[in-house]
Amino acid sequence: MAMFSEYILVAVSPGNRIKAYSTAVIQRNNNQKHCEITETNCQSIDLVEAFIKIIEEKADKIDKVDHLEIWLLSTASEHTVNYLAQLGFTYEGKKLDGEVGSMTSHKVLKKDLSGNRIAAAQS
Repeated sequence: MAMFSEYILVAVSPGNRIKAYSTAVIQRNNNQKHCEITETNCQSIDLVEAFIKIIEEKADKIDKVDHLEIWLLSTASEHTVNYLAQLGFTYEGKKLDGEVGSMTSHKVLKKDLSGNRIAAAQS
C-alpha cells in the first residue's frame, strides 16, 4: 500500500496511536499526469476533508497534476459520493480494476486541477 505512494498522511492521537491515514500516488499517462488517492482509512469526516485538501495542494503545486481521482468501491454509499461532490469531485462512472477472475468494480470520481494554474496565471 504505502510502499509505492508519493503521499502518505497520518493522523496520530496524543497516545501515539494511528487514528487515520490516507495515501496517494502520481500516475503518468501520455501527456497527462494525475494524482490518485489510493486509500483513506478514517472515521472523521473532518480528517478526510483535511487529507484531501493537503493532497490536492501538494499534487497541484509540487507535481502539477491535471486532476485528482478517487476510486471508491462500487458499494460506496450515495452519501459518500455526494459529500465528495461538495468538495469539487464529479462522478465519472464505473470502472473495473484487477486481474481476470478477480475484477473489482469501482465508482470513479475526478476533480480537475488544471484550471487552478490557469486562473493563477491570469491574476
